[in-house]
Amino acid sequence: MNKKVLLFGICIGLVVGLMIGSFGTIAVNAANGWLTGSVEEKLDKLASIQPGYGIMMQQIGLRYNDLYFSAKSGNWGFAEHQADEIQVILKDILMVTKPKRNEDAKKFLAASYPMILDAIKKEKFPEFEKAFETLRNNCMNCHISQKVEFVKLKKPVMSASPVLAGVK
Repeated sequence: MNKKVLLFGICIGLVVGLMIGSFGTIAVNAANGWLTGSVEEKLDKLASIQPGYGIMMQQIGLRYNDLYFSAKSGNWGFAEHQADEIQVILKDILMVTKPKRNEDAKKFLAASYPMILDAIKKEKFPEFEKAFETLRNNCMNCHISQKVEFVKLKKPVMSASPVLAGVK
């Protein structure tokens, strides 16, 4: 048998085993009283373990970077995907899990997204770059409003995404 095939099979087996073990741990924890109470109490417990705003903003930061470099490299489909994913994180996740920040998120999306999506559709990097600068400025306005003005976004200088490897 080919060593690569054998090694691949062992790796798959380990991953599946770990997944099954994880599911078992979740079931045991639930059975041992971790997730008890009324439906509302269970939902409150689940909500309390959702990622914080900082974690989600890190995810947005990665996508912000990929958005810029995908447009710069002419990978407009990937740029649109990154813009959509940022919007999903803000609208569908953070507005639900962190409602105190809704107004700023709504203002940010209204001020930034029509322009950025339009520039992506036109597939013209100079126009995109202007829209991206507006997006960056609106990010900073939101940071100021949220009292995290020390989080200063800069124009990306290098892509970390394997999809955009080598794009500068």
